[in-house]
Amino acid sequence: MNGTQAVLKVYRCTYNAAKVTASRMLSNANVRSEIERLTQANHLTAAEALAVIKDALVATDVGGCPVWNTRLKGAEATLKLLGYL
Repeated sequence: MNGTQAVLKVYRCTYNAAKVTASRMLSNANVRSEIERLTQANHLTAAEALAVIKDALVATDVGGCPVWNTRLKGAEATLKLLGYL
């Protein structure tokens, strides 16, 4: 179950309202502390983690064609880190 689904289960609201509420509940302090915990557990710096996301944003296959699934996941990770998702 994701955050939006959890909010919908507890509150009577629209899907969009649940999405916004879930985002607010999960953002900033909790998300950032979890990112920090995971980066420390894996001995990664924030710069290293961001470098992986940056690579995903421009991923190409052997022939130089874009790998859209990887690019989209990189974009999603970026938007989550910035608090837009």
